[in-house]
Amino acid sequence: MSSASAIKAESTRTDSRSVGSTEKQGDFDAMVESIGVSIKEYGSKHPGIVACSIFLAGFYVGWKIKPW
Repeated sequence: MSSASAIKAESTRTDSRSVGSTEKQGDFDAMVESIGVSIKEYGSKHPGIVACSIFLAGFYVGWKIKPW
């Protein structure tokens, strides 16, 4: 195998990986966007539950790091 064909084969593999990576990144972005929209909708329908959940999560994290 000549060095030119080896370089071409390597660049083809790299190009195919970057296309797959871009597709996976697009799927991930769509999933994150969907989760964000769902949380935003739930928060607008149930603000008390969301506020209480965030308060409790902050209390738990504060308890674990013990800033005092």
